[in-house]
Amino acid sequence: MDGASGAIAVVSLAVQLLDTVQHITKLFRSIRGSPKQLSHLVETLDQLRDNLDSARLFIDKHITNNGLSDTLLAVTNALKRCQSKVTMLEEFVNKVRTYLDCQSGIRKSLGSLKIVMKREDMQEILSQVRDATDGLQTAVSISSAILINE
Repeated sequence: MDGASGAIAVVSLAVQLLDTVQHITKLFRSIRGSPKQLSHLVETLDQLRDNLDSARLFIDKHITNNGLSDTLLAVTNALKRCQSKVTMLEEFVNKVRTYLDCQSGIRKSLGSLKIVMKREDMQEILSQVRDATDGLQTAVSISSAILINE
């Protein structure tokens, strides 16, 4: 992969993840009666969204000023880890959508969603999304510090 196509791929991944997280967050916010775990997941997704946006801005600025370099490797790897967690989250969201599509407007609540997702499973998703969020934030911070010191 040459520098230009690599740069486009990294930016594209960040934008794709950002868009997906925004859609998932919007769905979760639309569900009434959400339990604490879902509220925590939405907060964590908000943090992930902010970190993805920071990563996108960092990548754009870095590529504009320096081209594609090894400094982006940590951010790219962190984005790939985020991608795997977001994919896992999308599988859960697909279950939620399927379930909610079968429900009447009155029954569309997260209380009834307990059938679809166990509390432990939601805790695991929350934990993995938090880890990915922290990893991305760390990668962007360290990469930024490296650039400043170069």
